[in-house]
Amino acid sequence: MAAGVGSAGEAGRRGAVTMWVARRRPRLLEGLWRAARKAVLWAYGHAGIYKSSLGRRLYWRLRAKGLDQQWGEWKGDYEVLGGLLASLAPKRLLDVGCGSGRLFPLYQSCGVQEVVGQDIAQEALGLARTRYNGPRVRLLHAPVTELDFPESYFDLAICNRVLQHIPPAGVAAVIAAICRLCRAVYVSESLPESAECEEFYLFRHDYVGMFGTNGLVPRMRGRAPSFTGECEWLLFGQTAPSGERRHDRS
Repeated sequence: MAAGVGSAGEAGRRGAVTMWVARRRPRLLEGLWRAARKAVLWAYGHAGIYKSSLGRRLYWRLRAKGLDQQWGEWKGDYEVLGGLLASLAPKRLLDVGCGSGRLFPLYQSCGVQEVVGQDIAQEALGLARTRYNGPRVRLLHAPVTELDFPESYFDLAICNRVLQHIPPAGVAAVIAAICRLCRAVYVSESLPESAECEEFYLFRHDYVGMFGTNGLVPRMRGRAPSFTGECEWLLFGQTAPSGERRHDRS
């Protein structure tokens, strides 16, 4: 009798432990995933993995969902970009590093007839496809240097905090490809004094020099709201104006 009671008690305790683990398994797995992710990101920053093409792709694949959850519905820069789109009235637009399509609603509201969103992270494009899969939007999972469009096919390229994530060894080829495809290019970047510029995935580039080599010159510049404060932006075009214009946020 005593043995039976003891066995029943032991079984009850095991059952309770099993239920406790079952209830907490999602949290435990999520905790393990976060720890593994932090370890991978640390390795990226300290072992130079990010600077390889494969490493960069894997990095943005890992971050795609989190970035969308944090910033996917942010519209703080819509006013500045909307003003430029209204002024330029592009019919065909290339969004370089479009992510989950945060800017697509703005393009639609501004009457852009054809939007091509490019990104190296399939996970980000997957999120975009669930929201913006209309006839005026095409999503391409390929490097910019491999896009197959005629010369000057796009009226405008949007490079919104994207080129700053490309290491120096590869950015010149990307800019050359963009300049071949687009008549004008909008580039926004973190401010040099931003703490974010300390991160391993951010690089400072000579955009005026590199775009100039490819026949595009600064036409306008200014500052706009950004995820972490403010960013600076430049609009490059094919013809030099009489004077460079500034267009800061009011």
